[in-house]
Amino acid sequence: MTMQSQSAAVVEILSRLATRPGPESILVEDVRAALRRAELIPETEVALKRGRVDLRAGSTAIELKVQGTAAAVLRQLQMYAEDPTITDLVLVTSSSKLRSMPSQINGKPLVVVFLPRL
Repeated sequence: MTMQSQSAAVVEILSRLATRPGPESILVEDVRAALRRAELIPETEVALKRGRVDLRAGSTAIELKVQGTAAAVLRQLQMYAEDPTITDLVLVTSSSKLRSMPSQINGKPLVVVFLPRL
């Protein structure tokens, strides 16, 4: 699977995900389980050059947020985008205020997957 198709697969899988209500840890469990079912085994809490990303599938950094300011999340994603092992980023969020993010950070594609929670 190419890097681009892996990223697209991650986004497709997560876009269809129905998540349970609860804290961010529940969202992480649901996302990780969905990726595993699709045979995309994510690494968890991966230390990067700067910071620690929630999940990584190949070279795709997957950050999950249920709260936080857009500015703080953007700073965090910028740190991850600086890492040479990361080719693209996926932000999975249940917060409507985090839905609007740039399509690229440091020249690396960013896709936001909005998962409203009950």
